[in-house]
Amino acid sequence: MAAAIGDVAPAALPRASAANRVIMQLGASIGSAVILIVLQDRLNRLPDPLKPDPAGLADAYATTFWWILAFAVTAIFIALAMPGREPGRHHTQKPATAAKRETTT
Repeated sequence: MAAAIGDVAPAALPRASAANRVIMQLGASIGSAVILIVLQDRLNRLPDPLKPDPAGLADAYATTFWWILAFAVTAIFIALAMPGREPGRHHTQKPATAAKRETTT
């Protein structure tokens, strides 16, 4: 999480941190819902959903695993496609209160 807001100006850190947390919560909730829907759909397709056989359960969970793997690979590709920070480039802006103290001393 620190890497996501590392280049944010100090004055914008509270909003950036909150926005990052909200996005993470929404992503986790939506991802979990999709995975649970996939699993439930696979379980409903069993010949007798009330008394599933081990092979049918294994197939349902295997299909769900492949969906999770697809989400993970997609997330990795998106992360790799994001622009990186240039070497040696860091946020050097001082907070307004620190700048004000330096001018008064």
